[in-house]
Amino acid sequence: MATQEDWIVEALKVLAANGPSHLTIDRLAGNLRLSKGSFYHHFKSLAAFREQVLAHYEWESTTSLIASVEKHESQDPLRKLERLVDLAIEPSSQTGLQIAVRAWAMQDPEVRKVQERLDRTRLDYGSRLWREAGCHPQEADLRAKSLYLLIIGGRQITPSLPLEELRRICRRAIAAFQSEPLNGQRA
Repeated sequence: MATQEDWIVEALKVLAANGPSHLTIDRLAGNLRLSKGSFYHHFKSLAAFREQVLAHYEWESTTSLIASVEKHESQDPLRKLERLVDLAIEPSSQTGLQIAVRAWAMQDPEVRKVQERLDRTRLDYGSRLWREAGCHPQEADLRAKSLYLLIIGGRQITPSLPLEELRRICRRAIAAFQSEPLNGQRA
């Protein structure tokens, strides 16, 4: 018997491979070799299912990464930034999924709200780490945005950048920022 988790994991695979138009109960049931009744045993509606799929995605792509960085042995905010970069660019099923969810967000206002919340959470966390490193709030926001844009762009460029190259680019950005004044002002 399939679990809710089975349905959600399958949905994330389909979403990453084929996009949101393929997230149908018929397709998912066929992939899992189950009946539509199994779907409705676990979810009251397709809308409720989508909410759970997006909540699972949010946990995997954002909440769990931040929690992992916070649990890491180093409390130095710059080491945390490096750890965050490592986790964010690490090859996983999230790579194609993040691209698919961003594309879906362009078409669906509810998904857009989720994506906006994820982007805000990620940027706020990056900004917080830069402030902990001593940056003025506006400078911290700018540095967080710059690093975030590098990560997103580095994951979406075609052909994709090799992992180690993207890691070096992000680490170089962190190092370059360290050499700049913390308030963003040039002397």
